[in-house]
Amino acid sequence: MISRNIISPVVEEIALNDEKIVVRQKNNYNFYAGNLILLSNIEKQYGNEPSILSSTFDKYGSKGNIQQYTGQDGLIHSFIWGYADKYPVAEIVGVDYQTAISIVNMNVINSSLPDENLLRIELEKLRQALKDKAIINTYTYSPLVGLTTSTDPSGKISFYEYDQWGRLKVVRDHQGKIVRLFDYQYQSPIQ
Repeated sequence: MISRNIISPVVEEIALNDEKIVVRQKNNYNFYAGNLILLSNIEKQYGNEPSILSSTFDKYGSKGNIQQYTGQDGLIHSFIWGYADKYPVAEIVGVDYQTAISIVNMNVINSSLPDENLLRIELEKLRQALKDKAIINTYTYSPLVGLTTSTDPSGKISFYEYDQWGRLKVVRDHQGKIVRLFDYQYQSPIQ
């Protein structure tokens, strides 16, 4: 990493108390997709205990997006990326990446500007096929603007609206009620 002038990711972090190690975290990197250096696993050590694997990053896409990792608890976390691999459209806990993508039409999901209704249909296929096996969150976006919907594991959809300058304006819950309202003011109101 040093020979490529990659100096910003933390490789090892140590927390000390009276010069004794309280917590040590080591981030190990590896080559993926030919020349990408990406996180491979995270080792943690508490005090004098032996180090344990906290997370293992199992699969990355060709653009370096994480597609699957395994947590310390052994649960598999998978991510499906859409909009030409620019945005995560599904987060699946409990099912591997290959199983998840075999359920959906990746041509619809990975289109650079997918029809939002078709995308939601594909994501709903995933939710229905894995309802007893996995916990699923899904997302849709307005490219270059931001998140437009997020659907939680129970199927409740939150909606995100933006103003003409692409700033987040309103967040609505599944019933259409305003959860958060953003008001951008550049000048104090005249009294």
